[in-house]
Amino acid sequence: MATTNYTTAMDTTTDASDIASSSYGYQTPPGNDTVGFSDPGPDIAFMVFESSIALAAILLNSIIIAVIIRERKFHRISFHYIMSLSIADLLMGAIGIPFAIVISTGNPGNFAACMFMNCGTLIVCSVSIFNLIGVAFDRYIAIRHYSYYMSAITEFRSNIIIAVAWMFGIIVGLVPMWWNNGQPDEPRCLFIEVIDLSFFVFFLIVCNLIPAAIMGVVYSRLFLFLHRRPRLNTAVSMKQAMQESRRKQRDVKMAIMLFILTSFFFLSWTPLSVLDIFLQYCSPTVCDFSNILPVINFLIILTHSNAAVNPILYLVISSDIREAAKKLLGISSAKRQSVTESETARNSFVEFNRGTSVNSTSSGSVFENSKVVINRTVSTDMKDDRL
Repeated sequence: MATTNYTTAMDTTTDASDIASSSYGYQTPPGNDTVGFSDPGPDIAFMVFESSIALAAILLNSIIIAVIIRERKFHRISFHYIMSLSIADLLMGAIGIPFAIVISTGNPGNFAACMFMNCGTLIVCSVSIFNLIGVAFDRYIAIRHYSYYMSAITEFRSNIIIAVAWMFGIIVGLVPMWWNNGQPDEPRCLFIEVIDLSFFVFFLIVCNLIPAAIMGVVYSRLFLFLHRRPRLNTAVSMKQAMQESRRKQRDVKMAIMLFILTSFFFLSWTPLSVLDIFLQYCSPTVCDFSNILPVINFLIILTHSNAAVNPILYLVISSDIREAAKKLLGISSAKRQSVTESETARNSFVEFNRGTSVNSTSSGSVFENSKVVINRTVSTDMKDDRL
């Protein structure tokens, strides 16, 4: 839009329904058949919601990261991906959402700074998507091809995969720095005004449709395999049966948690991407932007809320993470205390039996055999901890 047309539109008296400020700042100037953009004022409600989500994302994801670093039982390959996702969500709260709040006011006026801030949210979104793809394949191989996974997938290789996911996410997120609509006529920063429509389509396909299709197939095959997994032969030992049962329960829990995370991610991000493309094509004669603005604000908040909801899902679904978080925060658990008391009583009973049978040769051999079994079990558990 030419500067003169923009000035004329601002000087005329317009109906209140034709002007609404939001993170996109849509306006339909009188007598103009194309979509115009007004200089948006601050939307206090939007900023309050966004700020609350940012604080929650920073706090909750910091707890998850601290728990994974602190607890040795989380030093497994699958939790490397969880930690990577938590770091991305933390960056969304610390960088992405503050950038979105600034952009909602039409700032910064510098075009390069404007594009960089708009790319910030896209980078975090892309990184999360590629990490979700990585962890989906990781769990599929670990469960479907257990022997191959134990011999081929190491912590170093998994870290390489995570690093590649971050690299591709950063590259895709920075594409609008060069692929954009150019500097607007007015010195303002509005997301939908500076981002090119063709990039919207590219981003929707590369970071939404294709990953959703891939992960849908992977998780479908994974759950089908878990459902049809054959029962153990009755000839196997009790120890092997217990180890297999424990591993299956852990596999199912992790797969369900990751599937829920993936589903909520796409439910959060896809609607806004689709709406952005629709608004690029829609003309003022068809769309009443003053009515669409509340929907746009809601979808922006929905996408950003994903960064705060993910750590809540970790805490709700995983009892191990929940108990470790309580321990980190100094919150006592009645269940944990009762388990500890039961273990103490059991250990006292075992010590009493050992004392009464210390002179028995047969009992001595039983204890020796028990020690061997325990050592073998611990060795196997340490091997399984890579998962």
